This record gives sequence, C-alpha cells and structure tokens, in this order.
Amino acid sequence: MSKVDYKGGLMNKDRRHKLRQAAEMIYEAKLIIARANDDEEEAYDNLPDGIRDSDRGDTMQEMIDTMDNIIEVLDNTYDQIREISG
Repeated sequence: MSKVDYKGGLMNKDRRHKLRQAAEMIYEAKLIIARANDDEEEAYDNLPDGIRDSDRGDTMQEMIDTMDNIIEVLDNTYDQIREISG
C-alpha cells in the first residue's frame, strides 16, 4: 500500500484518492458559483441607476459579495485538500 507522509501523518492511497475526488467536486462547485456570480454581476451592472441604488440593488450587491467570499473559501479548501492528499 502506497503512503504519503504529511506533517508526520500517513495517509493511504485510497484515502488520498477520496480526498482528490472531493477536491475536484469542490472545484466544480466553485466554477458553477463563479458563473452564477458573473451572471449576477452582469445583471447588476445593467440595472438602471434608480434600481441599482435601491434595496433590490443593495441585495444583489450583497449576494455578489457573498458569492465572492464563497469562491475564495472554496479556492482555499481546494488548495488545502490537494496539499494533504499529495
């Protein structure tokens, strides 16, 4: 059984494979969210100023900011999983 040493711990090939699969799912989820975020930003940018400056515009901007944060978290999670799974 092949093993990788990570900070003093050992992980077998099967667990590394499962983590890599999880990392790929996270990456795909990030891409889906990024596309939705791009669409939302485009919709926001195309709003008339009066709507953009309203509660609706504020809510859209909050959703865009939240998706930006989610994308960052998923990027970091993906990187960390890839690091520990070799």
